[in-house]
Amino acid sequence: MDKKNIKYYDAFSESYEVERHKGYHKMLDDLETQIVYKYLKESSNVLELGCGTGLILQRVKDRCKNSFGIDISLGMLKKAKPKKLNKILQGDLTALPYKDDTFDLLYSFKVLAHVKEMKKAFSEFDRVLSKDGVMILEFYNKSSIRYLVKMLKSPTNTSKEFDDEAILTRYDSKNELKKLIGNDFHIEAIRGVRIFTVVAQLYKIPIISNIIDFLERKLCDSFLGNFGGFLILIIKRKN
Repeated sequence: MDKKNIKYYDAFSESYEVERHKGYHKMLDDLETQIVYKYLKESSNVLELGCGTGLILQRVKDRCKNSFGIDISLGMLKKAKPKKLNKILQGDLTALPYKDDTFDLLYSFKVLAHVKEMKKAFSEFDRVLSKDGVMILEFYNKSSIRYLVKMLKSPTNTSKEFDDEAILTRYDSKNELKKLIGNDFHIEAIRGVRIFTVVAQLYKIPIISNIIDFLERKLCDSFLGNFGGFLILIIKRKN
C-alpha cells in the first residue's frame, strides 16, 4: 500500500464530511450517485473502489443484493462504520482481496486520479468483474476548465498536515483513458461533472449558485460533458 496516501487520507478524514452535504459537494455526490442508480439492480453485487467515509455507499446499499467497500485509509473507514456499512475493509486497489467474477457493478469516484499503478488496478477491476458486469469509473479530465484552474491556483489545505498537492494527482485525456481500458472493453457513455463550475466558491453566491447547479445537472450527459472537470466513464466488455 502507498503509505503516503494512507497518511494523507487518514488526516483528511477528520474534516472530509464538513462541506459534503450542501452546495458544490452535494451536486458532485448527487450526479455520481444518480449514475450508479442507473446501472444498479436489486440482484447486483456491488463494490465501491475507494469508498472513503461511505457517503455514496450508504445511498447505494439498500438498492442492491450486496454492497462492499474498500479503501486505503483506516481513518476514512472509521468514519464510515457508523453508517452501518458492514462489508467494508482496508485494501489496495492494485491487489483486491476478492475472488474472480465476484461483482456485477464496480464504481469509483474521486479516487483513481491518485492511484499510481493504474494499469495494474484496472487489471484487478477486470478480474473481479463478472462477465456482463459494468464499471463506473471517474477520472480527472485534462480537457477541462478545472484542469486549467488547478495549474494556476495555489495549493489548498486538506488537513493540518497536508495540502492537495501532497499526493499524486493525475489528469487524463479521453484517448489516454481509452488506452488504459484496452481492446477488451468499450466506453458506453460519459457523464461530465463540474462543466461550468470554474471554482467551487461560486456555490456560495446566491442566484449564481442556483444557475450553475441547474446547468451542471441539466447538461452532465450532453456533449459538453466531455469538458467536465471529472469524467465518469461507463465501461463494459465488448461482445
